[in-house]
Amino acid sequence: MAVRTTALAVSKVIQVDLGLGESLESILEPFIETANQIVNDVCGACDYSDAKFELIERWLAAHFYGCFDPQLLSETAGPVSAAYLWRTGPMLSQTRQGQQAMMLDTSGKLSTWNSQAVKGTGGQVVGVSWLGTSNS
Repeated sequence: MAVRTTALAVSKVIQVDLGLGESLESILEPFIETANQIVNDVCGACDYSDAKFELIERWLAAHFYGCFDPQLLSETAGPVSAAYLWRTGPMLSQTRQGQQAMMLDTSGKLSTWNSQAVKGTGGQVVGVSWLGTSNS
């Protein structure tokens, strides 16, 4: 499914550091694509309006960007110091934007998915099978 949100919309809910010669779109594209995939997988069956899906995707994309580039919490000019917001909780609770995405998903599916990921439950079972021959 096509992405629902835009780089401009995401930049309105999180401060984006523009590098030299980089566009907002080029910086946020991988985070928007990731958010789109998660929203499709986790919330796709929900009976939400396009506007609500866009909001969830926007805040989730901002969450992923915030994990990549921690947000400035406070700064002072002299003597210079800075504090960054980081890790308010595990997984989607790690950022304010992830918390907001879970709140916007009133079905609770994103929150449940997050809880399962934190606990390591609800995922796929991984196993190993030997396909070689025995030395005997």
